[in-house]
Amino acid sequence: MARPGPRRRTVADAPVCNYAAVGATANDDLLRYPPKGHRAAEYRAKLGSGEERFEKSVARLMRWGVQLGSGLEVVDVRQETMAGDAYRSLAVDPSSNASVPVRPHAHLFDFADPVLIRPGATADIVTRTGPFRFSSPVRVLTVIAEQHRFGFVYGTLPGGPEAGEQRFVVTHEPDDSVWITIREFVRPGSFRFRLVWWYANRYRKRIIRRYLAALHPTTPVPGASARPADEGPYGARATRNR
Repeated sequence: MARPGPRRRTVADAPVCNYAAVGATANDDLLRYPPKGHRAAEYRAKLGSGEERFEKSVARLMRWGVQLGSGLEVVDVRQETMAGDAYRSLAVDPSSNASVPVRPHAHLFDFADPVLIRPGATADIVTRTGPFRFSSPVRVLTVIAEQHRFGFVYGTLPGGPEAGEQRFVVTHEPDDSVWITIREFVRPGSFRFRLVWWYANRYRKRIIRRYLAALHPTTPVPGASARPADEGPYGARATRNR
């Protein structure tokens, strides 16, 4: 019998998330009913207004711009393949009035671009504070691709200081304003991190403020995430924190 050749690594081979309520950030009642043992929160910041601001904000968001723009490192990025077409959204075809699959903002689905965030991608989000370095492995669970709403969700993998999920969405509102919304639930990833969770929570609030600022026009663009379609400085402040 022939010996099988090397098998391609797939998402099914990789570790699963280290929490049970995968996808719960999609629930509108998350803040009232968070998964047991987790703390849930939502934050919002205004990024400006207009279609151009929306396009630039989305372009940076989908290239790890929130993380890189807030001073974190994104390393060991692996683009994986997930079953089905995780990018497809439904829109109404004006000619037939029927719902058909479309891809809003098609330029953000360039598979030749290794930096663009795609479903199934894994990465390590590295945080440095003083002499300490913390690495949080995450997996991108889904990409939200709608005409006026774009973003992604990632969940934590085993081995990091936290267990939970974060959703990053940029929206273009009917009044022409552009917002970023971050929704999350989180708990310590292991017993040893529970011992320092009070301090970790204080530091997390600083990180969240940086997250909200990362896409704003007044915050300098980090060289690692700059692209021709996304030039100019960015920054912001939280407008809501539940």
